[in-house]
Amino acid sequence: MFGVSKRAVKAARKIKKDRGICALSDEKVGKPLPKGISDSDFYEDEEFSRIYPGKKDYVSIRLDGIKIHKPKRLLLCNLGELYVAYREKYDAEIEDYNLLMGKVVCDLDTKDCMLQRCKSCPGEEALIDHLEEILEDRDMNETIEFKQWVHTDREPLETNVPSVENFIEKLASKIWKLTCDHFISKHLSKYLKSLKAALKEGQSMEKRRCKGREFPFLMSGRKINKIQRSSK
Repeated sequence: MFGVSKRAVKAARKIKKDRGICALSDEKVGKPLPKGISDSDFYEDEEFSRIYPGKKDYVSIRLDGIKIHKPKRLLLCNLGELYVAYREKYDAEIEDYNLLMGKVVCDLDTKDCMLQRCKSCPGEEALIDHLEEILEDRDMNETIEFKQWVHTDREPLETNVPSVENFIEKLASKIWKLTCDHFISKHLSKYLKSLKAALKEGQSMEKRRCKGREFPFLMSGRKINKIQRSSK
């Protein structure tokens, strides 16, 4: 009659019997994060998101009863990749695009390999062979549909429908090019964290874009000192 399930009716009757009319049910606790893990710190990590540059790009929230402005952040990966990174950070075994990068280089932590200076790295061909083994049951003339960002910063997603053969070639090429950007971005993010932790009184820090990359600057009064990146 009221369009509800028998389970909801039984639950409502039980609450009425235990607590009386117009009583509220208990809030679902869900699965809380373990102590010492902060999801906000993870999502605001410079490796996975960055602050919008616009002055008006913010949201108003209340923290301890005080209204504050928090800048909007742009995710640098999709939710699937973010989930994988989250699981990896907290020691969960899961595979992601790092597995594919591991097919084109000797070692993901070696500078020469990731910057494509190592002559012993397998390269794109090894990844193409690996992907062909995974998709061996598919006809190479079949199509695969996926969505991809055209550019960053509010650009729409573009739908691509290449053949399996073209998909494998493009993916291998993208992964090979990604190794350099991934290595630089990862180490720049770590360096930025160390700088934030070592800021002195009266100093602040901001990032400025140069040739498609963001570099940190120390702000002390009116002086701007560009921070030299570590060569390590």
